[in-house]
Amino acid sequence: MAKKRGCYVFTQSHNCEYDYYAGEAALRGGLAGELLRAAYRAEAQAIESSDVVFTLSAYDCERMQQIYGGPEDCRVVNPLVQSLADRLQTVTERQSRSKTPSAVFLGSAGQQNRLACSFLADKWTGAAVRLMIIGSVSDWIKQEYNLDILTERGINVAGFVESLDDILSMADAMVCPMHLGSGVKVKMIDALANACPVLASHEALHGFEFAQASGWVQSCSLEEMEQAVVQLRSADLSLQQLLNDTIREAAIQSRELRSVYAAFGLTDSGDHT
Repeated sequence: MAKKRGCYVFTQSHNCEYDYYAGEAALRGGLAGELLRAAYRAEAQAIESSDVVFTLSAYDCERMQQIYGGPEDCRVVNPLVQSLADRLQTVTERQSRSKTPSAVFLGSAGQQNRLACSFLADKWTGAAVRLMIIGSVSDWIKQEYNLDILTERGINVAGFVESLDDILSMADAMVCPMHLGSGVKVKMIDALANACPVLASHEALHGFEFAQASGWVQSCSLEEMEQAVVQLRSADLSLQQLLNDTIREAAIQSRELRSVYAAFGLTDSGDHT
């Protein structure tokens, strides 16, 4: 409708988790397959009708090219990066961590989060690191696992908490073994903004390349995550480097956005990154 009225169409895309399950659902067929096909059709239509598509990472641009052969104009602009830069400027140092290293997993009740949570529940030993599970995924894990056994292995299924910021500021790391899902990016932003390092799957790190040089965001396999939390505890991480790298990335994306506006003859009256 916007195109028909002569408007430019800019679309912000998110790497939805249905990509991760497309193969499995296609094999099963039925309703799951129909829902996936509908999701892909909707994304294809959005790409076709857009003058420019903004994505959270360069990987997402490549993914769209492989699946749909487009869009013609794809730019990496993640509004959360500027938000992180703003929030980091209020953080002065890492908080004093608890005596025993601890990790946080934050998840919704979605399939992607349930899968990651089950991996952690099965693999976590609790020998040196406690794990706190937060969010609505807790309701699911309470149905699937014996909580007494999980507690003995250092896993605390906390559910919803009053202040996520308080917990992240005291944790040694946030663990993100998920593969896809734009929600993962929001969780990582929240962790970094509270001076909490992030250990994530390689796939989850797309769009966070700028934060890896400082060591605050690290690629880690599921099997390595527990020990990696212990190692992070003694790591010499510079908040200033993370802030500088984040500000630099936000500036790059802001210039990219302004170049798009300029190409379409639009004025930019503020910072839209």
